Amino acid sequence: TPDASIVEREDEFTSIGQAAMTMQRSLKTLIERDALTDLYNRRSCDKMLRETITKNRKHGTSFCTVLADIDHFKSINDTYGHESGDVVLQNIAKLLKTHIHKQGYVGRWGGEEFLMIYENCSLEQAKEKLSTLQVALRETTHKLDNGEIKVTLTFGVVCDSSLEPHELIKKA
Repeated sequence: TPDASIVEREDEFTSIGQAAMTMQRSLKTLIERDALTDLYNRRSCDKMLRETITKNRKHGTSFCTVLADIDHFKSINDTYGHESGDVVLQNIAKLLKTHIHKQGYVGRWGGEEFLMIYENCSLEQAKEKLSTLQVALRETTHKLDNGEIKVTLTFGVVCDSSLEPHELIKKA
């Protein structure tokens, strides 16, 4: 990060400093985010999950790991086309991001799978939150170029900070 004295100047160094900061933000986004959904990508999720485990073990707090999968996604791509599948992925990503706002984080784990972490949350609380999310999903219609569809997700939930990341994902 450029020194504040460079960025606050009113000459060519200011432009260079601002350009460097813009480039840094752009690179960070490219490295951490999924290009299609703008959610955290798998690498970022893995890193954040490790950090969450460490933090929760240290402070004795709880969190829940949720692996969500779009039901019958292949048939959406086969019936409506891959562009429509991309629209569904983007819509689901927005819905998940809105849902988890300030409660944890969500990322695209792969394909049509999403990883959600509810921080400071018990299993019962996670089930309640997911129940609310399922209602929102049922009420959402995805408008595509060639029709409208509704989509459901299947959730696997684990609340156990004693497990390692790969064990949490496997169990979920």
